[in-house]
Amino acid sequence: MNKFTKLLSVFVLAGAIGAGAGAFAGCGHKHTFSDEWSTDATNHWHAATCEHDVKSDEGAHVDANNNGKCDVCDYDMTTAKPATAIALDKSTASVEVGATVTLTATVTPTDSTDAVAWTTSDAAVATVSGGVVTGVSAGTATITATAGTQSATCTVTVAAATNVREIATVADLLAFRQ
Repeated sequence: MNKFTKLLSVFVLAGAIGAGAGAFAGCGHKHTFSDEWSTDATNHWHAATCEHDVKSDEGAHVDANNNGKCDVCDYDMTTAKPATAIALDKSTASVEVGATVTLTATVTPTDSTDAVAWTTSDAAVATVSGGVVTGVSAGTATITATAGTQSATCTVTVAAATNVREIATVADLLAFRQ
Protein backbone atom coordinates (compact mmCIF):
# COMPACT_ATOMS: atom_id res chain seq x y z
CA MET A 1 0.00 0.00 0.00
CA ASN A 2 1.31 3.44 -0.87
CA LYS A 3 1.00 6.48 1.40
CA PHE A 4 -2.05 7.83 -0.47
CA THR A 5 -3.97 4.52 -0.17
CA LYS A 6 -3.16 4.27 3.56
CA LEU A 7 -4.29 7.84 4.16
CA LEU A 8 -7.50 7.29 2.18
CA SER A 9 -8.21 4.09 4.14
CA VAL A 10 -7.81 5.96 7.44
CA PHE A 11 -10.28 8.68 6.33
CA VAL A 12 -12.83 6.13 5.11
CA LEU A 13 -12.55 4.12 8.33
CA ALA A 14 -12.83 7.28 10.49
CA GLY A 15 -15.91 8.35 8.54
CA ALA A 16 -17.55 4.96 8.99
CA ILE A 17 -16.83 4.92 12.71
CA GLY A 18 -18.13 8.49 13.06
CA ALA A 19 -21.33 7.69 11.17
CA GLY A 20 -21.98 4.58 13.22
CA ALA A 21 -21.32 6.30 16.55
CA GLY A 22 -24.42 8.46 16.21
CA ALA A 23 -26.59 5.39 15.80
CA PHE A 24 -25.28 3.95 19.10
CA ALA A 25 -25.38 7.35 20.89
CA GLY A 26 -23.34 5.98 23.81
CA CYS A 27 -26.14 3.72 25.10
CA GLY A 28 -24.75 0.38 24.01
CA HIS A 29 -27.20 -0.57 21.28
CA LYS A 30 -27.88 0.48 17.72
CA HIS A 31 -31.03 2.55 17.26
CA THR A 32 -33.75 1.86 14.77
CA PHE A 33 -36.18 4.58 13.77
CA SER A 34 -39.88 4.73 13.08
CA ASP A 35 -41.07 4.99 9.48
CA GLU A 36 -43.67 7.55 10.65
CA TRP A 37 -42.78 11.21 10.97
CA SER A 38 -42.88 12.90 14.37
CA THR A 39 -43.57 16.62 14.27
CA ASP A 40 -43.82 19.81 16.24
CA ALA A 41 -44.70 23.31 15.05
CA THR A 42 -41.34 23.85 13.33
CA ASN A 43 -39.64 20.49 12.64
CA HIS A 44 -40.15 16.87 11.61
CA TRP A 45 -38.03 13.77 12.39
CA HIS A 46 -38.05 10.02 12.71
CA ALA A 47 -37.96 9.02 16.40
CA ALA A 48 -36.00 6.10 17.79
CA THR A 49 -38.18 3.04 18.44
CA CYS A 50 -36.53 2.47 21.85
CA GLU A 51 -36.79 4.47 25.06
CA HIS A 52 -34.06 6.90 24.01
CA ASP A 53 -34.86 10.39 22.76
CA VAL A 54 -32.86 10.05 19.55
CA LYS A 55 -33.93 11.59 16.24
CA SER A 56 -33.07 10.85 12.66
CA ASP A 57 -33.64 12.94 9.51
CA GLU A 58 -34.63 16.01 11.56
CA GLY A 59 -35.41 19.12 9.53
CA ALA A 60 -37.55 22.23 9.37
CA HIS A 61 -40.95 22.14 7.70
CA VAL A 62 -40.92 23.35 4.09
CA ASP A 63 -43.91 24.32 1.96
CA ALA A 64 -42.37 25.07 -1.43
CA ASN A 65 -45.62 24.43 -3.32
CA ASN A 66 -47.65 26.71 -0.99
CA ASN A 67 -50.40 24.19 -0.28
CA GLY A 68 -50.25 24.70 3.49
CA LYS A 69 -48.60 21.32 4.19
CA CYS A 70 -44.97 20.38 4.76
CA ASP A 71 -43.60 18.84 1.57
CA VAL A 72 -41.66 16.21 3.56
CA CYS A 73 -43.97 15.03 6.36
CA ASP A 74 -47.40 16.45 5.33
CA TYR A 75 -47.65 18.52 8.57
CA ASP A 76 -50.53 21.02 8.38
CA MET A 77 -48.74 24.38 8.45
CA THR A 78 -52.01 26.31 8.50
CA THR A 79 -52.83 25.20 12.01
CA ALA A 80 -55.29 27.65 13.53
CA LYS A 81 -54.01 30.08 16.12
CA PRO A 82 -57.13 31.08 18.07
CA ALA A 83 -57.56 34.49 19.63
CA THR A 84 -57.05 34.46 23.39
CA ALA A 85 -58.19 38.07 23.87
CA ILE A 86 -59.54 41.09 22.00
CA ALA A 87 -59.61 44.72 23.12
CA LEU A 88 -61.07 47.91 21.65
CA ASP A 89 -59.36 51.27 21.85
CA LYS A 90 -62.59 52.83 23.21
CA SER A 91 -65.22 51.51 25.62
CA THR A 92 -67.57 54.44 24.89
CA ALA A 93 -67.86 56.80 21.95
CA SER A 94 -70.13 59.58 20.71
CA VAL A 95 -71.03 60.43 17.14
CA GLU A 96 -73.60 62.62 15.41
CA VAL A 97 -76.14 61.36 12.89
CA GLY A 98 -74.38 61.06 9.53
CA ALA A 99 -70.89 61.23 11.05
CA THR A 100 -68.43 58.39 11.74
CA VAL A 101 -66.11 57.28 14.50
CA THR A 102 -63.47 54.56 14.08
CA LEU A 103 -62.88 51.77 16.60
CA THR A 104 -59.65 49.78 16.53
CA ALA A 105 -59.54 46.16 17.71
CA THR A 106 -56.35 44.53 18.99
CA VAL A 107 -56.32 40.72 18.92
CA THR A 108 -54.01 38.58 21.05
CA PRO A 109 -51.92 36.82 19.87
CA THR A 110 -51.03 39.18 17.05
CA ASP A 111 -50.63 36.22 14.65
CA SER A 112 -54.07 34.80 15.45
CA THR A 113 -55.85 33.23 12.50
CA ASP A 114 -59.22 34.49 13.79
CA ALA A 115 -60.60 37.43 11.82
CA VAL A 116 -62.39 40.31 13.57
CA ALA A 117 -66.15 40.44 12.94
CA TRP A 118 -68.12 43.59 13.78
CA THR A 119 -71.79 43.78 14.82
CA THR A 120 -74.20 46.37 16.15
CA SER A 121 -76.99 45.90 18.66
CA ASP A 122 -79.23 48.36 16.77
CA ALA A 123 -78.64 49.14 13.08
CA ALA A 124 -81.39 51.78 13.25
CA VAL A 125 -79.11 53.78 15.59
CA ALA A 126 -75.58 52.93 14.35
CA THR A 127 -74.03 50.71 11.71
CA VAL A 128 -70.51 49.31 11.70
CA SER A 129 -68.20 48.08 8.96
CA GLY A 130 -64.56 47.21 9.56
CA GLY A 131 -64.63 49.18 12.81
CA VAL A 132 -66.04 52.36 11.24
CA VAL A 133 -69.25 53.27 13.10
CA THR A 134 -71.79 55.52 11.36
CA GLY A 135 -74.48 57.35 13.31
CA VAL A 136 -77.95 56.67 11.80
CA SER A 137 -80.39 58.15 14.33
CA ALA A 138 -80.28 59.48 17.89
CA GLY A 139 -79.92 56.75 20.51
CA THR A 140 -77.47 54.24 21.93
CA ALA A 141 -76.07 51.08 20.33
CA THR A 142 -73.50 48.55 21.47
CA ILE A 143 -70.81 47.75 18.91
CA THR A 144 -69.19 44.32 19.35
CA ALA A 145 -65.88 43.13 17.89
CA THR A 146 -65.47 39.34 17.91
CA ALA A 147 -62.42 37.18 17.11
CA GLY A 148 -63.07 33.47 17.53
CA THR A 149 -64.67 33.05 20.95
CA GLN A 150 -63.40 36.39 22.29
CA SER A 151 -65.35 39.66 22.14
CA ALA A 152 -65.13 43.29 23.24
CA THR A 153 -67.77 46.03 23.20
CA CYS A 154 -68.10 49.78 22.88
CA THR A 155 -71.25 51.73 23.79
CA VAL A 156 -71.90 54.34 21.11
CA THR A 157 -74.19 57.29 21.74
CA VAL A 158 -75.57 58.88 18.58
CA ALA A 159 -76.72 62.48 18.85
CA ALA A 160 -78.88 64.41 16.39
CA ALA A 161 -76.83 66.43 13.94
CA THR A 162 -76.12 69.95 15.10
CA ASN A 163 -77.90 72.50 12.90
CA VAL A 164 -75.40 75.03 11.75
CA ARG A 165 -76.75 77.94 9.77
CA GLU A 166 -74.75 78.78 6.75
CA ILE A 167 -73.69 82.36 6.60
CA ALA A 168 -73.68 83.73 3.10
CA THR A 169 -71.08 86.17 1.96
CA VAL A 170 -71.98 89.31 0.07
CA ALA A 171 -70.62 87.71 -3.09
CA ASP A 172 -72.94 84.70 -2.56
CA LEU A 173 -75.94 87.01 -2.15
CA LEU A 174 -75.06 88.97 -5.28
CA ALA A 175 -74.62 85.78 -7.26
CA PHE A 176 -77.95 84.44 -5.94
CA ARG A 177 -79.75 87.65 -6.96
CA GLN A 178 -78.83 87.19 -10.61
